[in-house]
Amino acid sequence: MENGSGLWPIPRELLIKAVEHAKTYPTIELVQCQIDFLNEEFRGTNNPEAFEQIDSIRKHFKEDARQQQFNAVKISTENYLNQYFGGIVINANDEQIETAIILTKSIFESKRDWAPIYIILKDFCGWPAKKTDFKTRVERLNLKKLPSKYVFDYTAMRQGLESYWPLTYREWLAYSPNSNDRNVFEHRKEVATKFLENLRMQVGKPLSNHY
Repeated sequence: MENGSGLWPIPRELLIKAVEHAKTYPTIELVQCQIDFLNEEFRGTNNPEAFEQIDSIRKHFKEDARQQQFNAVKISTENYLNQYFGGIVINANDEQIETAIILTKSIFESKRDWAPIYIILKDFCGWPAKKTDFKTRVERLNLKKLPSKYVFDYTAMRQGLESYWPLTYREWLAYSPNSNDRNVFEHRKEVATKFLENLRMQVGKPLSNHY
């Protein structure tokens, strides 16, 4: 969409302004926002070339919309983590982790909810990513206060980590599951967020940068 040749009636400065205006929109709405902005700028004018260019811009952004949405969500996720969680390592000892798990059990629905516990401990507390090593680490915890229906189960945890889901909390925040497992995924994400909040509550102010 070259504009320097003078063939296009919309000034480059206005196109840049439209893009800057659209950056305030965190989702795919930014594409339509750009179009709406330009339409508004040329409303009431008799300039078919301008509207032809706007249509060309619309087609261009439609092709690129998925990538733009991904980038916008990624930025939004980064800001969320950095502002709310601080992008941190949580230096929690076993007792603090045990307490945080017990506090989080109030929203557990099954043993598969150990999947989000795995995600948070791996991402924020330096626990092993290898699932068999994670199992060994969990078995050192004192979780006698955990109801039997929620005790750690290695097979259930693995089943809770659907093979096509992302494996980091940052990616979970930006991930959009298909309609078939949306409710399940949103619940697991809720457990992960609650557990992370409970960990922070137990430890206090984070001590070191992680990302």
